[in-house]
Amino acid sequence: MEKYFYCAANAIEENGGGIQIFSAENMEENEFPLMVSFVPMERPSYMVFSRDRRFFYVVGAEKDRSGYAAAFAVEEEGRKLHFLAKVATKGISSCHLITSPDDGFLYCANYVTGTCTEFKLKDGVFDGEGRVIEDKGETGPAKPRQDHPHAHCTFFTPDGKYLGIVDLGTDSVFLYPYTPGKGIESTPSFEYKEIPGEGPRHIVFAKDGIHAYLLNELGNTVSSLIYKEGTLERIANTSTIPADFKRFSKASAIRFSPDERLLVATNRGHESFACFEVKEDHTLSLREIIPSCGSSPRDMNFLPGGKMLGVCHEFTNQTVFFPYDMEKMEVGALKTVRDCPGSLCLIS
Repeated sequence: MEKYFYCAANAIEENGGGIQIFSAENMEENEFPLMVSFVPMERPSYMVFSRDRRFFYVVGAEKDRSGYAAAFAVEEEGRKLHFLAKVATKGISSCHLITSPDDGFLYCANYVTGTCTEFKLKDGVFDGEGRVIEDKGETGPAKPRQDHPHAHCTFFTPDGKYLGIVDLGTDSVFLYPYTPGKGIESTPSFEYKEIPGEGPRHIVFAKDGIHAYLLNELGNTVSSLIYKEGTLERIANTSTIPADFKRFSKASAIRFSPDERLLVATNRGHESFACFEVKEDHTLSLREIIPSCGSSPRDMNFLPGGKMLGVCHEFTNQTVFFPYDMEKMEVGALKTVRDCPGSLCLIS
């Protein structure tokens, strides 16, 4: 079965904004990935599949920066997307989204407004208007970036019991109890506090359901966490940039290799990505920091099969691809570059 990957081109529709769908076949041999279809859209920023991969959701921004979420049916085994519906997120700078484990709800993080929008889903489509949940908490010391709450990521804990919201403005990760068919509670049951001023952005969980890694945008660090019974605890904090780098940089994306032996994080400003070996005790050991070959590496991901790593560059309007040797845990030299205006997100 042919595999595909998707890039978000965060430009206005008439200037090439939309979802690019590529074939992941023969990427090692071909000079350029083959684009198989394109869906024009206004400033898309993040994308996610439903858990059963029958539906595809995108958040983006209208011309006035107000957020929207769009739903698509996945057709031809992922080769095409069929538009179903679009709805306002009731927030500004909608930047991340996730479906509930039962595909009954969609949750969207709205960065500027510091809120999360909950959408009930029916047959993959929005069922009514969304419910807005506001993040609350003491803001961090890094002004003006932490002037008020800034929801940046939504996720579910591996046991499916909690929706998590990563908030850059408050240095927090909020956990909200989730009930299938009902949604989340209005107030969180737990608030994890990061080191003040770190500005958490994104999080990934290991397959063991216990260990998690929180990427901190402002601190340019990764915090290693343990999840247990609705709580998070930090056990380590590791830098993503060299100790002697003193210019401005901010971390952006964090991803596992398919076998979870390598953890990769991008740095905007240092224009690189840091590669960490995940040790047996789940701590991180820096292997190398690699130039990303572009400006502002906003997102990155491993392509289907795990033999290629794609890095999205927002300001140089390109997605670049590096070969990856899973056995050696080594990222090779730049393979190829593909145009993508305002390249923001890559998923497969």
